[in-house]
Amino acid sequence: MADASLLTQVFEAIPAATFLVDEDVRVQLANRSGRELAGASEGEIKALLQRGGELLHCIHSTEHTEGCGRAQACRSCVVRGSVGEALGRGAVARRQAQVELRRGERIVTLQVLVSSAPVDFEGARLAVVTIEDVTELARLRSLVPICAGCGRVRDEGRDWHEVETYFRERMDLEFSHGLCQACETRLYPVPEGDGLA
Repeated sequence: MADASLLTQVFEAIPAATFLVDEDVRVQLANRSGRELAGASEGEIKALLQRGGELLHCIHSTEHTEGCGRAQACRSCVVRGSVGEALGRGAVARRQAQVELRRGERIVTLQVLVSSAPVDFEGARLAVVTIEDVTELARLRSLVPICAGCGRVRDEGRDWHEVETYFRERMDLEFSHGLCQACETRLYPVPEGDGLA
């Protein structure tokens, strides 16, 4: 049942940008979503064999004369690191990060989830890499509804909690308490004549 035509259709239908890359993150193949993210046609991708950062127009891909993977910032590149980890361990590697891509004169910042899995094909060490744009999800998760009247926080179940309880239960955070200068002055005013001179 798994003939080449079906596999090609499945690869093309994957909704996340998906690439087949070598150890140097040179893109061998990209699905429809990957070509859209890169702004390139299938023919351009096959002809160019660019490294991922060059194809996606990462802002760091032009910082070194040798291109993607050679600049100082490339040492912490989530895509490059994910591919290296997947090929090194022989297992799936997933990482989340912020990337900055050049789109004409603009720079677009995306929160992405990068997953890489090793593939051995005819003696070549390759990795399948998916890049999912989770920018909107990250933004929505960072919004915490807070009551403008009492300062309590609403959870996903629409229940209201004290701020300390909300964060303790979700993030295992503990709070210490103090007073800002405005509250200290309001709550504990210094009577006239008792101040230090």
